[in-house]
Amino acid sequence: MKPTPVSPPASKPAKRYRWLFLLTLLSILGVAVWSLRFQISERLLSRALQFSPLAATELSGLQFDAERVQLARFGFALETAAGPLQVTLENVAADYRLEPLGVDAVDIGRATLKLDYRPAADNPAKAGEDAKPGRLPLPPVRIAQLDLQIATPWGDSNFNGSAQFGLTPPAAYRLNLEDGRQSLTLDLAANMSNFDLALADGNGARILALDGSGFGADTSKLSLRGKLGDIAAWLESTPLLPAKLRPTSAPTALAAQLGNSQLNLELHSSDGFGHSQGRLSLTREKDILAEANAAISLQPQSAADISGRLALTASEAFDLAKPWLPETARNWNVASGQIAATWQIYWQAQLKRGKADIDVSDLALTAGAARLLHSNIHVAVPDLGAGNGELSARIRTLELGDGLSGRDLEIDAAYREPQLNLKRARLAIFGGELELAPATFDISQMPLALTLQARQIDLAQLLASLDYPQLSGTGSVDGELPLTLATDSIELQNGTLSGTRPGTLRYLSPADDGNLAFQALRNLVYHRLQAQLNYQPNGDYRIGLRLEGHNPEVLSGHPLAFNLNISGQLPELLRRGLVAGNFERAILEEVGQQPAQPKAQPAGKP
Repeated sequence: MKPTPVSPPASKPAKRYRWLFLLTLLSILGVAVWSLRFQISERLLSRALQFSPLAATELSGLQFDAERVQLARFGFALETAAGPLQVTLENVAADYRLEPLGVDAVDIGRATLKLDYRPAADNPAKAGEDAKPGRLPLPPVRIAQLDLQIATPWGDSNFNGSAQFGLTPPAAYRLNLEDGRQSLTLDLAANMSNFDLALADGNGARILALDGSGFGADTSKLSLRGKLGDIAAWLESTPLLPAKLRPTSAPTALAAQLGNSQLNLELHSSDGFGHSQGRLSLTREKDILAEANAAISLQPQSAADISGRLALTASEAFDLAKPWLPETARNWNVASGQIAATWQIYWQAQLKRGKADIDVSDLALTAGAARLLHSNIHVAVPDLGAGNGELSARIRTLELGDGLSGRDLEIDAAYREPQLNLKRARLAIFGGELELAPATFDISQMPLALTLQARQIDLAQLLASLDYPQLSGTGSVDGELPLTLATDSIELQNGTLSGTRPGTLRYLSPADDGNLAFQALRNLVYHRLQAQLNYQPNGDYRIGLRLEGHNPEVLSGHPLAFNLNISGQLPELLRRGLVAGNFERAILEEVGQQPAQPKAQPAGKP
């Protein structure tokens, strides 16, 4: 018997159809997934970012192909060791490769970074962190527009410009920031041991260079170089520096006076700058204008032991000090002189101890109408912490304006807070001498009471200084002038002057018109002269004179006595009918005669 042939199963065509259907479904699904690949990838990436340290993430506009990934916007918040950071990136494009896997470059159209800086004591995120240097895994990054904002306790720090970051041979990273006014370039070794920072202006001229080496090694070094004027001007104007840390008028004075001087700062350490030795110098050509040496400790607490010296012209030193001088002193002019200073201070949290010596030689200074010539001043501060100091000044010539001058001004004083001990203050003037009586004052209690003593003042020179040609005389006077000195004013109450030898007084009044008193004053030979002086802070003065003598041409030289009251307001001394009272009556009463009836006087005359 022959076997019967077996027919193929009827289910095979059905299986083929099922596979065909499945392939078709998968193809459709693949097309759908491919068409939605950006949206799906964006959601997956957003989901993955939730498990990262980043917070408040936002992601939009994701696109990619086999070589590049793009994002329209990517934002996030991050708690850093310096404080909370908010980052927003727009128009981000990154070139990448699969073999080997890596990112070649990142281009960012706009990046906005906002950091709320918090010092270590106020930032718990910083506690316990131990940052270790290592190779940064970042690819080259180019930012067309960087908006950097850092809020600090001292004000905001801002930067708006372009930025680039990347690897440069040999094995160093470079960061470059430019904003049209300045460019900052930082070269950083991959292991963070060395760095070079260069700052230039918008034209490429170097402002400063800051270098560091040996970080993490036994010996570390920092150095700063640049022209002082350029550095000061940059510090004054840069928005990178918070407002409260930015100097104001001082850099202008620096740039004007010391703009071409070179600033050099070097710092050495063998324990990671826990303890350092530093040297700062300011030079012009080959001359050292200032230098300081310091031993600085940061552990276990901050401390600095600094010694230094300074050698400047007096005009340079004055211009540098102008921003801190009172308003009235800023218009003074220094024509010549040299200043030499030395100091030594120890600082630990605050000034602990220190001393300083300042010598000013051959100073010529003009202050308003007054001028000091050939002046030598020495200031010694034996204890800076206590605010103690001693002053010794010798001024050969003191010109007070309008031809009035004194000589050999000597001042010796000591200050022990809050007391000023005036040991000596003497001036040769008017052919005699003016001297402040030695005294001790509490300068925290204003006003101050001083006594000015006058000795052998030549009356002819004193009257000549009044610039009133109708009044002249001879003789000399002594006296005491009690002064009340306030912050911006001076007052004289009941000062007295007395003649020390006979002399003459001549007053030629254009309006005497036969008045007996004025006739006697044309040439009064006196044997007694007393004066009482008062001066108010508003410029009003009052002088009471008692004169006893005679005029050989009046009343046959009979003895006469005058009580004269002179008043007015400086500086118009003796210019407004200063002789007051009926002096003819006083004279005739002394003679024993009755006064005649007064004659009619023209209007405006005494």
